[in-house]
Amino acid sequence: SPHVIKSGTLEVAAPAGPVSIDTGASNAGIVRIKRGTLELVQMKKTFDQLTSGRLQLAARTTVRSDYPINVRGTVAGIGTIDGDLIPRGIVQCGDTGSAGRLKVTGALQLTPSSTVRLHVDTPRRVGGVDVGGQVFADGRIEVTLAPRISSSGSLELIKGGAATLVGGRFAEASLP
Repeated sequence: SPHVIKSGTLEVAAPAGPVSIDTGASNAGIVRIKRGTLELVQMKKTFDQLTSGRLQLAARTTVRSDYPINVRGTVAGIGTIDGDLIPRGIVQCGDTGSAGRLKVTGALQLTPSSTVRLHVDTPRRVGGVDVGGQVFADGRIEVTLAPRISSSGSLELIKGGAATLVGGRFAEASLP
């Protein structure tokens, strides 16, 4: 696949309409969605985020794809993945050290090499992933708490109205 960006950063800040990539692509750099939508809908195969790559979504931004988004690097932020997400690397919900929820409208298929990182600011401000489709659990989950937050009780870390756990479990958990 051709590289979207082999090194460096591609920033999408398109308030008037979506920015489209219409070829199969892999990414070894940073794709930062600051505003608007990055459409991968005309691609004939998955978008492959390489180990060194990072896909960063700001609030109210979207990456849309008809094919699964395969992430071997990092996907981070509080935006929306409109489609299926297959993370083989890190899913960072929110910003490091701050609670935030990443939304996936399709399926979330975690793999043995997946790590889901999230933070809890308060019992009502919990980082995590909201999934519209099926959830396949695997890999590792890491939860950090803000100072003075109790680790008792239960929290919804991965949830969604139509989401169902169809298989698997986290192989490892780092919980407070």
